[in-house]
Amino acid sequence: MYSSISYQLSQSLLYQGFIVVIFGLVGVFLILLLFFVTIIVLQKVIESIDNRKSKRTEKTAD
Repeated sequence: MYSSISYQLSQSLLYQGFIVVIFGLVGVFLILLLFFVTIIVLQKVIESIDNRKSKRTEKTAD
């Protein structure tokens, strides 16, 4: 009902602008969330690699 193009075009420019702003902000925050998750995952991967390296050096030192 509200998603048809003709309905959106019949609305005022102010309303259309609000819709664009809302979708733009949602998009920006989704990208920021993606970056945040990527950074967390990379930190965990790097930490596990460092743990493996330290275990290998402990084994070779013994």
